[in-house]
Amino acid sequence: MCRVGRNARSGGIAALGFLAAVTGATAQDTRTVVTPAESDRVLSQEAKLRLVESDLSYLISDAQAAQRRGECERFAAVLQKMDPVRFKAAEERQWGTQGTIPPNTWDELLEPARRWYATLKDEGCPKKSAGTATSTGTAVEVNAGGTTLVMPRRLYLGYESAGVPTVGLVSPDKTMSGASVAGSAKVDVSNVIPPIRLGAFDALTPKSTYMKIGFSYAKGDADQQVGTVSPGAGNRTLIPGPGGGSTGFSLGGFPANIVQNARYMADLNAFAGRLDLGQMCDYGGGLKVGGYGSVGYRRTNFSESFSGSVPGFAADFRYGTDVNVDQVETRVGLNFDFDLAVKRWLVLQFVTSTIFSGFVELGPDLLRGRGTDSLSFTGFPDSSAGLSKSGAGFGLSAGMGLSTKLTSGFELGLDGRYDRRPGLPVVTRDGTNPSALELKSADVWTASVRASFKF
Repeated sequence: MCRVGRNARSGGIAALGFLAAVTGATAQDTRTVVTPAESDRVLSQEAKLRLVESDLSYLISDAQAAQRRGECERFAAVLQKMDPVRFKAAEERQWGTQGTIPPNTWDELLEPARRWYATLKDEGCPKKSAGTATSTGTAVEVNAGGTTLVMPRRLYLGYESAGVPTVGLVSPDKTMSGASVAGSAKVDVSNVIPPIRLGAFDALTPKSTYMKIGFSYAKGDADQQVGTVSPGAGNRTLIPGPGGGSTGFSLGGFPANIVQNARYMADLNAFAGRLDLGQMCDYGGGLKVGGYGSVGYRRTNFSESFSGSVPGFAADFRYGTDVNVDQVETRVGLNFDFDLAVKRWLVLQFVTSTIFSGFVELGPDLLRGRGTDSLSFTGFPDSSAGLSKSGAGFGLSAGMGLSTKLTSGFELGLDGRYDRRPGLPVVTRDGTNPSALELKSADVWTASVRASFKF
């Protein structure tokens, strides 16, 4: 998926266009103007272009082999040959191409040389003892920030009018706020798992394969004072029970059945771990684009309560719900880094560049939730019901970040991301059947500070 640019054949076609320009022929009559001798010369030029590409491919392989074996003197010598200016001059001397290849063709031929030269020069060649594997580097990253969770809609209480019950008199605020922390370790495994190549046109593009292990922890809470809840004049107040009709309450005698001091509280804790395997392609000009796949596990602990008092009945009530959701996540994604190449910032002499990055990922999840739902009411025994639900969901995440890379290898940035996350528990009480558990999706917005170090 990483394109090098013009291949030898396209170079030959460009040469035909150049020949037409020299002879004054138009694109329409080129085939009638080119003589057999000129055609042989173009084909000869095309063969030379292939030789140039072959030489560059050999130098790249030679430099990588020297780097991998820790042969730093040889690595430096090969890298010197790969310098785009020196490489062009050497190829022109060797194959006699000076003045016969159009400048724009040379520009495209040298683009992979420029990218590989910059990449290998940046990686360098640390001296290794014999038999020691060469590591291409490890990056450790930590994020911390604030999170806003928009939960699925949930309903409490109800009313009965003219003998017809309606559940859902109260719908608490769906927003929950909290904090999150995440960390990861990323290791280059190109020497173990070679990058995927898509053919000859992709052979010269700098690529790397990486593996990343990460974790995250998020905590959120909500506390809403609902206040007074009225069923309406002449209506009954319904307090559905977890076990169905016989475990709930129906209060008449308006206004004695008005609920006072209603309050909703919720608490969420989520821990997740994941393993990513992916590769990055260096397109030059500071742009790197990659793809990856991942598998992970998430555990969400969710508890909520809804309480109030009914002064007309001298009673208090409280719903309590506790649910744990286990989640297996699979994702495929695309990511990019764009180095803005800011070399110096006034007095901040230690700043080397500013990087704009982003990603998008999606995939299916397997879900399983278990827990309990309970109701207490003054003067009556508590009632409860077990909750269980299994199913599948679909997750989506996207994010962007801006960071500053320092000369020491330390990087500091700001990130923002959005998650459409399945697996949030919602309990349904209809007043007739036992409480039922549903697993729905929520929207999660996160802003964080990121720090990473590469060594």
